[in-house]
Amino acid sequence: MSKSSGYRSTNWWWGWGPILIGLCVLAVVQMAWFVSLNAYLDSVDLEPPILDLTPIVVADSALYWAGKYGIDVDLARDIMSLAEEYGFDKELVFSVIQTESSFRQEAVSPVGAIGYMQVMPATARHYQPGITVEGLFDRETNIRIGLSYLRDMLDEFGTIERALVAYNAGPSRARRILDKHGTDVYYVRAVLND
Repeated sequence: MSKSSGYRSTNWWWGWGPILIGLCVLAVVQMAWFVSLNAYLDSVDLEPPILDLTPIVVADSALYWAGKYGIDVDLARDIMSLAEEYGFDKELVFSVIQTESSFRQEAVSPVGAIGYMQVMPATARHYQPGITVEGLFDRETNIRIGLSYLRDMLDEFGTIERALVAYNAGPSRARRILDKHGTDVYYVRAVLND
C-alpha cells in the first residue's frame, strides 16, 4: 500500500515542529532577557568619567581642516590659531586662502600678490614697514598681514561680503564695484561657497 500525501505532511510536522517551537521559545527567552537588562541599566546610575578632551578636539579640528583641504596639519593649526587671534571664523579664513592661493605658499599672481593670502607688497608695507618680498613668503607673516587687512576691510565696509569685495579689489575699486554690482561678484561667491 502506498503512503498518502497526508502521511508525509504529518511526518513533516513531527520532524520540524519541535524545532520551530524551540526557536520560538528561545526568541521569547532572549526578549525577556533584553527587557530585564534594559530595566537594570535604567535603574543603575552610570556616570561617565570626566575627561579633559580639549587637546583631542583641537587636534581633531586641525585634522578635519587638513583633510578637508588636503593640507599639512601644521598649516591647518597655524591657520586656526591666527583665525581665532584675529576674530574670524575658521571656515572663512580657510576658504579665503583656498580661493586666493589654493594653499600654495609660493603663489605669486600676475599682478604681484604673494603667498597664501595673496598680499600685495605695498599693502604689506602698510602693516609691517620694511618687510621684503621674501618676507611675504613666510607663512605666519603672510597670513597675519592678510588677516589684518581683511579685519580693516571688515571694519571699513561693515559686512563680510563687502569686506571680501574690498579685500579682493582694494578699497577704491571695491566702492565702484559695490555701487554697480553689490556683493554679487564671483570672488564673494567663491569664498562663501554660494
